[in-house]
Amino acid sequence: MCQHRPPPLPTCVTGWYRDTLADLVVSAKWGHDPVLTELLGGWVAAAAQHEGWAGRFDGWLAIPRDRWRLLRHGVPLSQRVGAVAATALQLPALPPPRRRWRPPQGGLSGALRRHNLDGALHYPKRHAAKVRSRRVLIIDDVWTTGSTIRECARALHAAGAAATGALVIAARS
Repeated sequence: MCQHRPPPLPTCVTGWYRDTLADLVVSAKWGHDPVLTELLGGWVAAAAQHEGWAGRFDGWLAIPRDRWRLLRHGVPLSQRVGAVAATALQLPALPPPRRRWRPPQGGLSGALRRHNLDGALHYPKRHAAKVRSRRVLIIDDVWTTGSTIRECARALHAAGAAATGALVIAARS
């Protein structure tokens, strides 16, 4: 999966981002297709159950978008798929960290992606208490370099989360 830089936390990836899976992710991401969202959410939940992750976490959250992207593009695929998967896994939603605006990650190298996201995610004090001492499952749509998941895990641990794991729809090879 991630040959140059291994994941910093337990990570379950359901497939490679190519061919049919890449087409499904793109269609669900930008078409906001509820049928594809249900399909991908069920698939992600099945992968988590197959790996024995159903009881390992206290709650879940999706990688958040900054306010500008949320207004422009709507609810991210990771949140929509995560809601479907979390229902099947019986996991409550936890508040995601706040995301400061950063330039888009597309086209950046791994080092630039990491630098671009440094400090981009944080928890306000009122939300930090809701993740403190919790085992949190981070759900994301596509793993490219792992920078976003690493930054999210960093923000969670800074807020006092006990443990983190990641569940990803697809990874780029």
